[in-house]
Amino acid sequence: MQKRSSTTARNDRTQTRRAPATEGDDTVITALKLPPAPLSPEMTAYFARCEEKLGFVPNVLKAYAFDPAKLAAFVAMYNDLMLAPSGLSKLEREMIAVAVSSHNRCYYCLVAHGAAVRTLSGDPALGELMAMNY
Repeated sequence: MQKRSSTTARNDRTQTRRAPATEGDDTVITALKLPPAPLSPEMTAYFARCEEKLGFVPNVLKAYAFDPAKLAAFVAMYNDLMLAPSGLSKLEREMIAVAVSSHNRCYYCLVAHGAAVRTLSGDPALGELMAMNY
């Protein structure tokens, strides 16, 4: 039996490498092949505000972009829940969103709202603690 060199074994391993499990996570928004519809002027401005304030457009918005009516409905619901007068502070709303996201086991929302809690509270551990045990 012939012994293989370590170089040959290393080359064999690199040729059979699998793509990372997260490959495409930042570009592939949904498994459905739904092309985005043209954005209305209002949604174009909203996406631009997201870019300006966050540095990106959240994937949840991109996922609704295939249907202008669904996108507008989602944005209206989000703005009503998170921005309309209610007697709750922005931090309290985000904390509620973390608890709901944790209960619903929505990793995407946990990450987004947990980050908001960390930022708004000035307490980085708070968002993490709430996500793990609200």
